[in-house]
Amino acid sequence: MKNVLIPSLQHSTEIFIAQHFLTAAGISPTLSAGPNLFMLKRHTRDAHQNSIDVVTLENWSTTPDNYSIQPVGEQPLFPLKGYWIPQGESAELPATPGPGDPKFAFTPDFTGCSLMIDKLNQESYRVYHVQGGHKGGHGGEAPISYMDIEYNNEGRDHGMGLTYSSKFSDYGTESSPRAFIFMKYDLTLEKWCVYTQSQNGLGVSYNSRTGDIVTVSLPTIRTYSMRIVDII
Repeated sequence: MKNVLIPSLQHSTEIFIAQHFLTAAGISPTLSAGPNLFMLKRHTRDAHQNSIDVVTLENWSTTPDNYSIQPVGEQPLFPLKGYWIPQGESAELPATPGPGDPKFAFTPDFTGCSLMIDKLNQESYRVYHVQGGHKGGHGGEAPISYMDIEYNNEGRDHGMGLTYSSKFSDYGTESSPRAFIFMKYDLTLEKWCVYTQSQNGLGVSYNSRTGDIVTVSLPTIRTYSMRIVDII
């Protein structure tokens, strides 16, 4: 069976995020920021007689070995090129990607973090995955927010300034704090777009040895949306 996940994500993005629960749980925690190769893998779970499709974003280099145990028998056709922004870090993206440049940008699942995008100049953006919460606050030490550490730091070059932000209040609630957020360069609009899938449940854990997932609670899609970068 051919793997149609990547072409579906590329060409029918809004339909894809409406039908598949997405997670970056399959990505290695040591993956560096910047351009990388990815693969998508489907896991089907049955809940109350309903079939739920969970799709994990995974490192391309680790996926082929794992596909031998994939129940649906899908085989990868080609990698998905994308930028990776680790939690607490950032990556620079071209404002207008060239023919061979990645047209996607991915980052870990959100549970209180923020996505911040600066327009450095007319040619590039810098995308931040800012952790939620604070650091310190023990032994009389004043707590410092990760927003101040990772984004509002005086040493940061914000170029032309903030052009997009997605904070917890934009995607989460107290009872449903999770979301999967990624970026895609739309060739028709000639703009980077941010896709947000707000989720119910406690997410999934990933077994790197077997390539399978464990669902702690029922993973379902709460809402989904698309916003164009540069239009706040």
